Amino acid sequence: MGSNDKVLVYNNIDGIDHFTGTMSLIGDIAQFVYSEEWLNNPLAFALHFELPLDGDVHYSSSTFGNFQFVLYRLTKNLDFYNEYLLYYLSKKNYIENSLFNFEDLLIWFRDRKFDGPKFININDKVNIIPFLINLSMQNDYTRCGSYRYKINNDDNFVMNCSKNLITSVNQIDDSIEIFDKIHKDDSTELDLECLLAFASGLSGYQPKINLFDENNNLCIAKISNLLLDNENELKREILALNLAKKFNIELQDFSVKQTQSNLKYLLLKRFDRQKEKRIPLIYFRDFAEKFYKYADDTSISQVICNVTKSNKTKNLREFYKRKLFRTAVNNTKDHLSNVAFLFDKESGWNLSPEFDTTVGMYRYSSQEEIKNKYEYNVDMVKVKIRNLIENSGIYSTSEREALEILMNLKDVLSTWQKEAINVGFSEQELIKLQIYEQALEI
Repeated sequence: MGSNDKVLVYNNIDGIDHFTGTMSLIGDIAQFVYSEEWLNNPLAFALHFELPLDGDVHYSSSTFGNFQFVLYRLTKNLDFYNEYLLYYLSKKNYIENSLFNFEDLLIWFRDRKFDGPKFININDKVNIIPFLINLSMQNDYTRCGSYRYKINNDDNFVMNCSKNLITSVNQIDDSIEIFDKIHKDDSTELDLECLLAFASGLSGYQPKINLFDENNNLCIAKISNLLLDNENELKREILALNLAKKFNIELQDFSVKQTQSNLKYLLLKRFDRQKEKRIPLIYFRDFAEKFYKYADDTSISQVICNVTKSNKTKNLREFYKRKLFRTAVNNTKDHLSNVAFLFDKESGWNLSPEFDTTVGMYRYSSQEEIKNKYEYNVDMVKVKIRNLIENSGIYSTSEREALEILMNLKDVLSTWQKEAINVGFSEQELIKLQIYEQALEI
């Protein structure tokens, strides 16, 4: 990305693209400025706590920070399929829209001995290439939330791929086959184009595919036993969703399905889409100056109040309920990236449905080790639960209400073993699941 390049940011709300602002590089420093159109728009919202909604020019703080500032914080997700997209570039020897410095890309490949789809550290936030890939190689149609981008004076949005390359649930086996062909270095040009359309925009450890369900809703399919030994990963998420549903936590629509080759997968309806319409989505992390795992309850509640405003009471209470649940089942994905807010023109900002929820699972093989660790963790979780009860007022929940919620949670978790077996866990695996219903005895 050169010093003369500019990235124009848009937000698509109710099918209308609103010009939001401009990102650019001045020397080694990145800058962002909101457009007058966006500042005068009654639907306008700030994109980040470091980008307050005003007419000032906002500068990044460091040379390396500017790429996080310009690309990561506004494009949101580094792809889980980063390695596949790099593979795509290397196979095509293709650099798009002058966003890439070709020599930098070759050095990045060479430093990592990139000669095929090896797993690459997607957390390498110092190098600019992952961020440039993130911006220029994500399918515009499947990109999370409402953000869209144009480069310089190009009339077309970045990576405005045809949605026709995104398959339906009936063709999921064809999509999975593409991953296999890539790993065998046997992919075709069309395979690579399909990969870019259905796989980009998805982050995280577990393999995922964008596809359409029977009602033409854009969904995400999470796959088991694909490339990684992660069948338990999928079962843990299904178990958590089933328990959360019984606890009346708001969830995205989900179902468990099988491919024609009998591969189990979890189908999740995208909550940032309503048919063809995009729904603005912002992440908790973008409005929290403290990292979520170390933020105190007061800081967390303040972010919720600042974002949801007149909706703060119901959102504080909902978040409190979710936090009790996450603590009791040791949700190992409980972090800033998995808390978000959705925008509605009528009601404003509210917490999005719960997503990427799971239950913890011990990796020990010895039952004695597991038993000792479980007893220790029960005591630790009890302390966390007590603190949540004592601090319930911060979340607009009285102590009496908090104890009622806790009793409800205890009832839900009293049947977790049965739920786990129904999901597919064996009797022997139950001891490894980190569900601490004993810690709810307050």
